[in-house]
Amino acid sequence: MLIARIAIFVFALLSLIFALMSSDELALLARASFAGTAILAPMIFSGIFYDRANQLVALPWVTLGCILILVGSQLGVLPASFVGIRLDLLLLGILTLTALGLIQVDKGRASASD
Repeated sequence: MLIARIAIFVFALLSLIFALMSSDELALLARASFAGTAILAPMIFSGIFYDRANQLVALPWVTLGCILILVGSQLGVLPASFVGIRLDLLLLGILTLTALGLIQVDKGRASASD
């Protein structure tokens, strides 16, 4: 247990030193990382809160497409905004609506088959 605590302390200390030395780049990296992680939220929440999430086969593919679009915008291949809205927010909204729509379609299918 003592070794784990020492390792955690050393890691935290090295992280602090790294953050102090590269604060500008770290802030940009954190923003991009958070945007990429947030794109996964509709798929993750659907998997947690919807009982028949394994029936939503299109959702992982739509999520993958949105992640690739986001990576393309981070690399400068695609624009970072669309109609004045940041691309990550737009993709998150599209994914949320897609997940809700797929859940409604699946609920309709489930009730029709009962």
